[in-house]
Amino acid sequence: FMAVTKALLEECARPGSGPEEVLSRVNTDICRNNDESMFVTCWFGIIDTVTGRMEFCNAGHGAPLVVRTGGEVEFLRTRPCMALGGIDGVKYRRETTELHMGDRLVLYTDGVTEANSDYHGFYGEERLAEKATADAGKSISEEVSSIVDDVIAFTGDAEQFDDITLFIVEYIGQGSSRS
Repeated sequence: FMAVTKALLEECARPGSGPEEVLSRVNTDICRNNDESMFVTCWFGIIDTVTGRMEFCNAGHGAPLVVRTGGEVEFLRTRPCMALGGIDGVKYRRETTELHMGDRLVLYTDGVTEANSDYHGFYGEERLAEKATADAGKSISEEVSSIVDDVIAFTGDAEQFDDITLFIVEYIGQGSSRS
C-alpha cells in the first residue's frame, strides 16, 4: 500500500501543481480501489530553492519540526486533514512557511514520537525537539543517527511496535557552495 502511494505521489507531483492538488489526486486514486479501507498518513511539501518559501499539506501525519539556525524550534502544526484513502473528495489545505539558510526540516513517523519505554512513557515531541536542536550542528547523517540511537536507547528492552523513520532536509538556498 505504501509503495502504491509513493508511486502515485511521484506520478501526481507535476511542475506547477500545488501540494493540495497533488494530495487530492492521490487520495482520489487510492479511494478508487481501496476495498480494504486502508489509509496512509502523508506530509507533502514543495520548497522554492531560491526564496525558501515552502508550501505544504498535511494528510493526517505528525507535525514536522523546523529547527531554525538561531536555535528556535517550531512544529508545523495545521488543522487536521484526513489521511489519504480515508474519504474520497477531501479538500486538503495549503499552508506556507519560510525556510532560511541553515534551517532544518525534521520529518518523522509516529514510531519516533510514540516509541515507548517501559519506565518513561513515550519518547514524545518535546524530547525530539530537544535532541534535534542539540544535534543541529552535526552533519545530517550524524544527526539522523544520533536521534535514532537516542530513540532506541530510550526504549531500552521494550518491544518496538512501529517503524522508526526520520528524514531531515537542510535549506541551503540556490547557488550555495555547500552540497
